[in-house]
Amino acid sequence: MKTFLRTSFFLFSATFLALTQSLAQNDEGFIYGQVTTVDDQKFKGHLRWGKEETFWTDIFNSRKTENPYVQVCQGAVWYDHTEPAEESEDEKDYTFMYVWKDKNKSGRGYYFPSNIHQFAIQFGDIKTLEMIDRSKVKVYFKDGSTLDVSGGSNDIGAKIMVWDEELGEVGIRWDRISKVDFMPTPRSLDSKAGDPIYGTVKTIRGDFKGFVQWDHEECVTTDKLDGSSENGKMSIEMGKIKTIERYARGVKVTLNSGREVILNGSNDVNEDNRGVVVKNDDFGKVLIEWSEFESVSFDSPPSSGPSYANFTDPKRLKGTVKTFDDKTFSGLIIYDVDEAYDYELLEGKDYNIEYNIPFRKIDRIVPKNYNYSLIYLKSGGDLLLGDLQDVSDRNDGVLVLKSEDDEKPVFIPWKKIMEVDFN
Repeated sequence: MKTFLRTSFFLFSATFLALTQSLAQNDEGFIYGQVTTVDDQKFKGHLRWGKEETFWTDIFNSRKTENPYVQVCQGAVWYDHTEPAEESEDEKDYTFMYVWKDKNKSGRGYYFPSNIHQFAIQFGDIKTLEMIDRSKVKVYFKDGSTLDVSGGSNDIGAKIMVWDEELGEVGIRWDRISKVDFMPTPRSLDSKAGDPIYGTVKTIRGDFKGFVQWDHEECVTTDKLDGSSENGKMSIEMGKIKTIERYARGVKVTLNSGREVILNGSNDVNEDNRGVVVKNDDFGKVLIEWSEFESVSFDSPPSSGPSYANFTDPKRLKGTVKTFDDKTFSGLIIYDVDEAYDYELLEGKDYNIEYNIPFRKIDRIVPKNYNYSLIYLKSGGDLLLGDLQDVSDRNDGVLVLKSEDDEKPVFIPWKKIMEVDFN
């Protein structure tokens, strides 16, 4: 009996150890792919955009070269088929385009939206990036559709770091890159940037738990927190830190060993810090400005984050728009006359905390006044967000189409919308 128990114990211990190691080695949340250079050399492995983005949930930022929905706008009609009160009879136009009359007039007499919107998407939703020139990129989505983007952030022009399976760490300049093909990450990587940083960030407006990116940059355990103490300059690996707290004009750092040190004198640890990012499955991403930050406590991450397979083919936004005068319109939705797919991001602020929420995580949107909207999440929570275009009266309105080839979609101006419900 004792032999059986001893054998069972060792089998259990071995199984538990194997399971623990398996969970610890889950690297599927890291960006992975193949970089092809202009002379057709290929480098394959874990990828990092400069010193920043390295997980599938990180965001690739740029700017759309044109509004792809301008043509859709041409046939759109005002939601109640009436003219705003300030329009005179001789100016009467029942099409959507007259609302753009202060922006850009075409040769045909129609008024087209001339504002070019930002482009932001999680890396997990991208199939390929193909370089057109040094500042322009063609984005291939998982369903085969494409979109041209240009400039808009340091993501275009960045050096791409590749932990090549044979060569090790390689830094490839942007002007040497022909294209980047993304692909599922192996469960265990032989070489990578480090392990994810995960924890709870305390702010004036509440706590946020998830994957952490410090100063918009440090996001893995091998990244370093730089600062000066009374005894000189220090660079501490993030993986050795248990907590960071605001302290006077700097921070108090507590190491995993319990040792404490006061740091200041660099943008990592003072008011020049660019903000602390937290990402989780409920809301996507938040950027917490330094003025809101109180402390962060680091813990072991449950995984490395969602895998490439967790990001499915893009889906069109669908739902129902309700107006204040009891009208409803259901069908395909083009939100802010720009966002039409579930991978696109809604942006809004809660004072000095900025949210970037994929539309696939949003249940409904309820405008509350000219500057704020209530966002109901599919996870069950809600957020009151304002200031930015997606959630304020700067929103360009919503188009509703009965089908993909609808030639007369309905345009509903933002100030007439009571709520937008997504299917």
